[in-house]
Amino acid sequence: MKKFLNLVGIIVILTALCLLIPWEHVNWGKISILPASTITVTGEAKQDLTSQIANFSAGVTATNIDKQTAVNEVNSAMEKIIKSVKDFGIEEKDIQTQQVSVYQTKEDRPEIMIYPPRPSGKDVWQASNSISIKLRNIDQASALTDLLQQSNA
Repeated sequence: MKKFLNLVGIIVILTALCLLIPWEHVNWGKISILPASTITVTGEAKQDLTSQIANFSAGVTATNIDKQTAVNEVNSAMEKIIKSVKDFGIEEKDIQTQQVSVYQTKEDRPEIMIYPPRPSGKDVWQASNSISIKLRNIDQASALTDLLQQSNA
């Protein structure tokens, strides 16, 4: 009888140990009850750089009674600007059209308070075109600015 009670006691103790062991921390590849090894690395780096790329915008606007004349003036001026920018060394991929518009408007005239009011100015066409230029050599920014001013952009 004493042997039987000892056997039951051992079974109860083993069962209790099996329930109390934190099995989620057991690494089954090793015989240990320790959590798996962990390596944590934390780092930070900071670096200040000067600008490497400059973005420019250049545009042309023309106003004329004739729509086609206004468009032709803008196209001619823009072709000259693009040619001079390419001759400066800017690649074609770095020149993009930003905005193109053609619309009819009234010619500006000074408003004078008179009665009866005068009819507003005559109808004129206004055409405009603008491009963006990406300059990859920041040292040439001043020279490109001068070039754009000289080409009436």
